[in-house]
Amino acid sequence: MRRQPVTLRNFLRSVFAHRQLILRLAKREIAQRFRGSMLGLGWMLLTPLLTAAVFTFVFSAVFQTRWGGTQGGPFDFAILLLAGFAVHSIFAEAMGRAPTLILTQSSYVTKVVFPIEILPVIAVLSSVISAFVTICIVVLGQAALKGVLHWTIIFWPLVVTPLLTSIVEQSRTVIVFGGLPDVLSLAIYTACALLSLALAFWMFQRLRPGFADVL
Repeated sequence: MRRQPVTLRNFLRSVFAHRQLILRLAKREIAQRFRGSMLGLGWMLLTPLLTAAVFTFVFSAVFQTRWGGTQGGPFDFAILLLAGFAVHSIFAEAMGRAPTLILTQSSYVTKVVFPIEILPVIAVLSSVISAFVTICIVVLGQAALKGVLHWTIIFWPLVVTPLLTSIVEQSRTVIVFGGLPDVLSLAIYTACALLSLALAFWMFQRLRPGFADVL
């Protein structure tokens, strides 16, 4: 049996080589998620709005919670909540799907020749696309309700790479407050993330030959 490459470079090379396939499958996954529902892809907009409305009412109106650095109005609370919700949704969906990702896609393992190392990338990308829709709502809300559109939002793809707590705060910093990201903490997070990715890919490739037998 041919030995599978186990280095991080091999993984990144595979992702780049199959980038069109990854994008196509991520789009299909999102479409299937809302297929059959009355609003279809409209749920991508409605879900974060409803979530923000419920949490804003409970914590802002009922419990009178206030966020530091804002005027304390309900719209400020909703915008800050959605900025954090977008980041959390990426992490929550990725972690929730990870344990069963290979099991739910067993046909790719047993029936066809498929680069199964890209399955996690597809799952994460679909969640990132959903989160991006939420971020667009935040940006439009900032512009429409407060007349503010910070240029620092361009740093969001950078700060969202590592997760989670400080990244939620840094997302709010670059999107809502117009501040610059903490480069040092991002560098440390990114280094740790790459090390974890390298170790995870090494383990994945070592176990990969036995996937078909188990499934």
